[in-house]
Amino acid sequence: MSKTCSRCSQTKLLTEFYARGSWCRTCNKTICKAYYEARKRRNGKLVRPRNPIINGLKNCRQCNTVKLISEFWKHGKFPGAYCKICASEAGKAWYKENKRKDKDWKLRRTYGLTIDQYEQILARQNYKCAICKVSNPKGRNGFNVDHCHETSKIRGLLCSNCNIGIGNLQHDPDILRAALKYLEV
Repeated sequence: MSKTCSRCSQTKLLTEFYARGSWCRTCNKTICKAYYEARKRRNGKLVRPRNPIINGLKNCRQCNTVKLISEFWKHGKFPGAYCKICASEAGKAWYKENKRKDKDWKLRRTYGLTIDQYEQILARQNYKCAICKVSNPKGRNGFNVDHCHETSKIRGLLCSNCNIGIGNLQHDPDILRAALKYLEV
């Protein structure tokens, strides 16, 4: 079966039309693209040209070199705009400028805690570990958030050694008491 496109007046197969559309897919794509670009320009935003994939090759927008598609990270089905090397450098540069924002995002995602709440807890603890009172924690990310794994209630901030110690004792006060009794012998 066929149908005539009301825009380009060409007769095409029904598979070349959307379910209830009167325009063929090609015309629909052209109109949508033009509308998208016009809206971007109206809002004062940059409209970047498409970066096509030809014979398994793609141009990196950052370093402007043509590379194999395998040298690009995939975002869903499609390769990204930057090659893996440029994407990695851009990510490192972003992290260097946004350490606080990154930490806030990780705290919110993992514990439901904002960076400001984290700093308030740290201030209440006099900027020290809640257990051993060390002020310079070992590890990459400063103090660790200690929380109950059953209720998700935050207990405090610990240095890496204390956090690992509690984890190795399975967060069980009875095991901790037994370890304390063992050490006092």
